[in-house]
Amino acid sequence: MAIWTLSVCAIVLIAFIFARRFGLPTLLVLQESSAPTSGAETVLTHPSANASQEEKNVYFDLVRNHAQTADALVLKSGCTPVPLVISLQLKKTFVIKNSDTVNHTIVFNKDHIYAVAAGTYKEVTADFGSIGAGIYQYGCDGSSEAVGIVLVSQ
Repeated sequence: MAIWTLSVCAIVLIAFIFARRFGLPTLLVLQESSAPTSGAETVLTHPSANASQEEKNVYFDLVRNHAQTADALVLKSGCTPVPLVISLQLKKTFVIKNSDTVNHTIVFNKDHIYAVAAGTYKEVTADFGSIGAGIYQYGCDGSSEAVGIVLVSQ
């Protein structure tokens, strides 16, 4: 049985290598990135509005596990935030610091838009909506997708 399994694995591997070498489609998907994946990309994918409570709880745990307590959200090159998920107390003041060489605009919602010039910072209060504590994703420079998250707690 072990020899048969090993033979099948070897055939699949050879077929996969052949397909990749000649640009043929495969059923296996490889991540073509030199950077290791840590789930950071997943944390920015919010569950759909009709997600089950269990899915929402799993997402909340994922966000909480990525969250880092900090007094500043630093925007790096390309509007890359550090930390990706910042944990703050409700109504606490924090700083959005733009360490990039270009201006950036952070958007939580239509009432909470912060323009931060290159090399400067903006003081912001963690109070982004009527729900108070919660998960707030934000975009940058008109991005259609979230670039980071603020986890606000009581």
